This record gives sequence, C-alpha cells and structure tokens, in this order.
Amino acid sequence: MTDLPSELLERPVEMTARLLALSMLDRARQAYDRLGGPADGEALHDFRVALRRLRTCVKLYRPYAQGAVPPALRRHLRDLAKATNPGRDAEVALGWLQEVEDGLRSGERPGLDRLVGRFEGRKGETQVEEVRRSFRELDGQLREKLGARWSASFAATTGELIRRHAAALDASLAAISSEAQAAQQHQARIRVKRLRYLLEPIAGELEGGKALVRRLEQLQDVLGDLHDTHVVSGEVRAAVHEAASEHARWLATRWSAPPDGAPAEPYRDPRPGLLAIDRLAAERRRKRFDELQERWLGHKAEGLRRDLGDAAERLAARAGEGLETPEAGAPAELASPR
Repeated sequence: MTDLPSELLERPVEMTARLLALSMLDRARQAYDRLGGPADGEALHDFRVALRRLRTCVKLYRPYAQGAVPPALRRHLRDLAKATNPGRDAEVALGWLQEVEDGLRSGERPGLDRLVGRFEGRKGETQVEEVRRSFRELDGQLREKLGARWSASFAATTGELIRRHAAALDASLAAISSEAQAAQQHQARIRVKRLRYLLEPIAGELEGGKALVRRLEQLQDVLGDLHDTHVVSGEVRAAVHEAASEHARWLATRWSAPPDGAPAEPYRDPRPGLLAIDRLAAERRRKRFDELQERWLGHKAEGLRRDLGDAAERLAARAGEGLETPEAGAPAELASPR
C-alpha cells in the first residue's frame, strides 16, 4: 500500500490528492488479485468499492492535481467501474430474495425461481476476465501519471469541497418527496458517497469527523436499500410481461392441440410469486422511505447540514486561512452524478 504522509491536512493539496489516489489504486489492485478466485465471493464487491473510491477521489480533486489524470484515463476508469454494476446489483438482489424465500407459499415458488434466474443472468454480465484486462492497462497508466508536483493547502481545499458537496446533497434531499422517486434517491446516494469519501481519510484528524462519517454511512444505507428495491421491482415488472406472453403462447398451444394428441405440459405460472415478491419489495421500500423522512428529509436535515458546515469551517481554520478559491480551470458547478 502507498503510505500516506503524517499531518495529512497540512500537506499541499496536489501531493495529498495524488497520494490518496495511489492508496486507493493499491486497494483496487489487492481486490483485483482476488478476482476469479472460486472461494472469494467478496472480491468483485471489494474491487468495485475500491474503483468507486478511486474515481471519486480523481473527480473531486481533479482541478487541484494539475492534470494528473487526463480525460482518456478518467473515461477508462468510468467505463471500468460501470462494467462491474450488473454483477453488484444482481448479487444484492439475490441476497435479498434468499431472505424472503421462506415467506413465500408453494404456488409462489415459480415466480421466485424466475426472478432468481433473471438475476443470475445479470450477474453473468460482469465479464471478470475483461474487467481484469482493462484494469491491468489502467493500473499501469495511472501509476505513471500520478507523479509529484504540489503547492496549496489540502485542508482548505477539502473544506471547500465539503462545503460545495454538502450544498449539493442538501438540494438532492430537498428534491425527494415520495418513495417512487428512484432517480432523485439515486442522485442523493451518490452525493452522500462523495462526502463520505472526502471525510474518511481525515476523519481521525477532525473533531467529530468519525461520528459524521458514521451518519453519512447510515444515510447511504437507507438510500442504498431504496435503490435495491427499485432494482428488484424493475426486474419483477419485466418478468411479469415476459410470463404473460409465455402464458398466452401456452394457452394457444393447448387450444390448438388435436383431441387425440398428447396432453399439454402443465404451466407453472410465475406471476403469483413475482407479484408476492414485488409486494415485499414495496413494503421494504415504504419502511425505508419512512425512515428517510423521519431522519433525513425536511427540517430533519438541518443537523447534518450544520455539522458538514462546521467540518468545512474547522478545515479552513486548520489551514490558517479562509477557504481558498479553486485555481483557474476549476469547475464553478458540480458535475451531475453518474
């Protein structure tokens, strides 16, 4: 692992941003070395999380790292991270279906089997060997680019980033008014992750930092569960349409069979089970949205907003100066989450 320097906050921002990126690249490399192992079910998850952290670090500190990661490499990193998404969503959904399996009646089992088959197919969409090849290329190029050149304060820059991304999260949470708003919930979830990744490396050096990270983790968990239930419900809807077409074809075959022909195969209709699973997903979504409303929406967001603002101010004071204005070329607005 790349060693991070002591007194992280007092180091120049270009130096610390590059060292953070190298440290996260090392974590991705460790998980990469485990990919494809038959007994390591967590390797893909750990690899995906490491890539996500690396990409967030590169994106947030890009204006201050003097072109350390050029656009082509950022696109390569984005595409590699996206290539792991189907596997992640499928693994989470399969785990949840395993939890609800005992609550289904025997007549609902065909629906469960149908949905498990769909998610097993999604899981196979992450081509591990292609991901490994792509990462090998990216790893070598990134290590070559993340060299050394630095000047301004990491503390002041990170404080400014926290302030700006906290405002963006506040706007995202304010846009959520119902459990059906999957896109708005997803946007808020991404912005929570970015704030968490900004704070985690310095949480031990910042008063109240670890507690603030834990609160962001709790909010991310709620938004993540909402996302996962939306994924399951989307697959249920697709599977119900597919099953309706199958049932119509089966009926047509049965009606057109000659009187002395072999009896038609019995049809195991998956729709009752699919609808039961969708009801369970909707029930979980309602509970998690209620929790979101009770703890994080409306005036309940004021505490988190205040604490993030305090963290930004403490970082500015730590730097011994006011919050710095980003150098020329720094974005005036936040990029939309992807």
